[in-house]
Amino acid sequence: MKKALVLFMFAIMIGSLCAITVHDIQFTEDPSGVSPYLEMEVTIEEAVVVGVGWKPGGGHASFFIVDPDGGAWSGVYVFDYDEAYVWSLYEGDLVTITATVDEYYELTELGNIAECEVIGTAAIPAPLVVTTTDLASMEAYEGCLVQIDDVTVTAAQGEYGTWYVTDGSSPCQVDDSFFYLNQVEPEIVITVGDLWGRLVGMVNYSYDEYSINPRYLEDMIPGSNTTESVIDASSVIIRGNYPNPFNPTTRIDYSLQQSTDIDLAVYDVAGRLVKTLYNGTQSSGNHFEIWDGTDNSGKTIASGIYFSRISHSTGVETSKMLMLK
Repeated sequence: MKKALVLFMFAIMIGSLCAITVHDIQFTEDPSGVSPYLEMEVTIEEAVVVGVGWKPGGGHASFFIVDPDGGAWSGVYVFDYDEAYVWSLYEGDLVTITATVDEYYELTELGNIAECEVIGTAAIPAPLVVTTTDLASMEAYEGCLVQIDDVTVTAAQGEYGTWYVTDGSSPCQVDDSFFYLNQVEPEIVITVGDLWGRLVGMVNYSYDEYSINPRYLEDMIPGSNTTESVIDASSVIIRGNYPNPFNPTTRIDYSLQQSTDIDLAVYDVAGRLVKTLYNGTQSSGNHFEIWDGTDNSGKTIASGIYFSRISHSTGVETSKMLMLK
């Protein structure tokens, strides 16, 4: 028995010096859920970023990564006080990361980032379809991107932004850790009895229980009797640009709930067209365009405030940008 224990600990030590997967870090049969790599520095050679920003602007790096093949035990939350990481990562980035495994209030996470490098892009694994009972009790989905379908609200949003839904089994918590529901347009009001056709989000452990955390509006699909305060199924959203301020190049991220015709362009403060970045039919999902700080004639524009604007069938969305030289 002692020999087996020594061999196991040796394997863990060797693993901490070699490349491992997120699954290796998360999987455990210990009822406590504590990672076998606790307090060890590990290197994950390939992982896909699936959720960025944990209350953006919070002053620290905050994102979720999963193994490229997805699956249970395949996701983990990454946290560090160096906010530079969070603004240089996007969903779909393939990264290699070296960090230390930690347990914070029963949530396994990676912290004290020693290195985080984007090595390419990859498809985001499809959300794991789970039940509300699974979410309420199973550590296997901690840090994973999951999906629950056809749920009913059993408790409205409380003081700390949490609310509860059920698919008929047992209730699970939904949290607003990525964005506040009352700060979107139109405001989302959670009412007991509302139906949600689909909720997608990252699984976090907060307020002594697991919760699903939608990343943005597109993760929340209304059901048949949901009130008019919920999102429009054809919504188009500009997520902003990075870097901002910028010189001379910036990336403008946007998302579409469904395929539609759009016109994405840059305008100056006087409302004059500066440059058209995309005009045509765009598929649903997350997209981006790069603006190099030039106008439609190829001339470099002056420093100042500009606006990215998407015109689409249901309206117009804008976001402010600042170019500095």
